[in-house]
Amino acid sequence: MSLLASGYYGGDGKLSLRQHCANSGHNHSYLLRRDGGFSDLC
Repeated sequence: MSLLASGYYGGDGKLSLRQHCANSGHNHSYLLRRDGGFSDLC
């Protein structure tokens, strides 16, 4: 979990939306996609 919360970069090479949500102070969930990226739900 700590790795994911520390600013993990997804398959597209961009800072993950998950990290953006965390920085914004939102509670969030995420789903690991088949391609190794993430689908984020803020």
